[in-house]
Amino acid sequence: MCESSKILGNKWPIMDCCLVTGVGLMYFHLYNKLKDADSSRNLRIAGSFADAAMKQLRHRGVSFLGGDAGPLALGAVVYQRLGQASKSQDCLDRSASHSS
Repeated sequence: MCESSKILGNKWPIMDCCLVTGVGLMYFHLYNKLKDADSSRNLRIAGSFADAAMKQLRHRGVSFLGGDAGPLALGAVVYQRLGQASKSQDCLDRSASHSS
């Protein structure tokens, strides 16, 4: 079981990295689809969930949902949109190391 993570000022019990990645993906989708004042807020929230997912990687296989590939893909895209190119590249490099 993963330890609790502090996200957006609330303590959320995180039991699976997939949960964190899925919620982050939902906020990223909201960012892409809703073009309103909350759009950038949704991207920042997606970034917070990507940060939490990066802390919970299990260094397992290339399974998109059960391994590290999903959180790393989300992190790469979200960090790029947030202007954090070095974090985005780190996610890409870590993902590529799993495939070799």
